[in-house]
Amino acid sequence: MSRLTLLIALSMFASASILADPFPAPNRPASARPVAVAARVTLAQAATLSDIQAETQRRVAEISRGLAGVPDGAERRARLRRVVEVKRQGHIALLTAQLHFARERGETARVSEVETALAQITTPRPLPVSPGPASPTKTPEVGHER
Repeated sequence: MSRLTLLIALSMFASASILADPFPAPNRPASARPVAVAARVTLAQAATLSDIQAETQRRVAEISRGLAGVPDGAERRARLRRVVEVKRQGHIALLTAQLHFARERGETARVSEVETALAQITTPRPLPVSPGPASPTKTPEVGHER
């Protein structure tokens, strides 16, 4: 990879999320929001981040290949779940690399930020409990008691 390619990749990391957005913007959980990359990324670190992105994109393309020909049903849903999981794993790999780089540079604020983002992604949140259908209770009408 040339230095120009790495610099372009570095600017891409600093300005946008590297993975396709699996969540619509208004419904995006905090853990899926892109975490900005520190400005002091070396060329070697940029190459590592670029490799993570390329591998994630390759795996997503591999799973997605032929998805258009698959009708709605269990197989299509399974493939789509795998795509989301591969993107999630890629995001975790990217954040883990960023965490390692921030620790190497001694950037404690950045370490804390990335650790928080990783915890939000990797720690399962309990599902919200819906109250369910209300059971109708009859209230006795006035004058009609037995």
